[in-house]
Amino acid sequence: MKHCKFKTQAAALAILASMFTVSSTEAESNGYEIWGSDQSNSVANVDGRGVSGSWLWVWDSKDVEVQLKGGQAAKPLGCNGKNIPGEGPCNLYDVFPSTLVENDSNGPTGKNLSELPGFGRLHGMLPDPQNLYMNVNIFAPDGGYIGIIDGETKEAVALFRVTGTNIGRSVHMSFWSSDGSALLVANLHGKVLERIDLERNKNGQIISATFNKSASLGVGKEMTITDEAKVYLGTNSQGNPMLGNISGSYDEGKYLVAALRGPIPVSVAHAAQGSCPGVGIIELLDGGASGRLVGVLRTTNIVDNSPMSAPGGHEYTGSEYSDIHGASVRQK
Repeated sequence: MKHCKFKTQAAALAILASMFTVSSTEAESNGYEIWGSDQSNSVANVDGRGVSGSWLWVWDSKDVEVQLKGGQAAKPLGCNGKNIPGEGPCNLYDVFPSTLVENDSNGPTGKNLSELPGFGRLHGMLPDPQNLYMNVNIFAPDGGYIGIIDGETKEAVALFRVTGTNIGRSVHMSFWSSDGSALLVANLHGKVLERIDLERNKNGQIISATFNKSASLGVGKEMTITDEAKVYLGTNSQGNPMLGNISGSYDEGKYLVAALRGPIPVSVAHAAQGSCPGVGIIELLDGGASGRLVGVLRTTNIVDNSPMSAPGGHEYTGSEYSDIHGASVRQK
């Protein structure tokens, strides 16, 4: 297949630990569930740890409270929609059936989930801001699967596989946006930050899930795409259709834009003093390892006449006040 270069941009990803707290009011009124991500294999006779399947452990607060008061040990819920204690834990392969059909942006690839490697090592699950869904981060080497589960019924809603690069691919973790309109996915071994866009109805239910290739951001050098993102369609274990599609295209990263400061810097004074304000266009070379300035989008401002000062810098006496401090690109 055609190898596409990623856009390359310096970035920092903060991976935050999540603390679970329950107030006494919540515990008494709505209750809660505790979800455990078990990385061990859910099938026998495999060659390594955490490479095939996993277990989902979910406990209801009523059972947890009984155990904490010295009663019977809490039993995990099943994932068949009935939430019956003792029917769990849930096999990852049961929640996401092996018959799910792999699709790329052009349609079915001719493979199903059972034929593919790396579907295992459930690394973590987090609730969305609406407390309706859980993300499912599957971290087996070269797997790269990311799913969504309905928190109430425990059924699979969507399943994707992130972009494969010449470096690799894996889903270390993903995080919901603050309003639940997207999942931000850390493709750790692929060195890509990726995004799944979500559409909800007025009740907060997810009605569409789209892997947005245009939002994929490479954070390494000399990266190429070896396998495009995938979505898995069909019916889940409860007989409901899976959601998901793929849109957009990978940005090949031909240029990088940079802010060029002016001769009268508004901030940082002489350390940021420039001479020709505008936005620089840098052509990326050697797979993003280097580049050269190929053009400048000039800006100007002769309206501003506030007092000027650049302590320790050049004693500028002209009338150019433009001071570009940021530059970015929006896809249309």
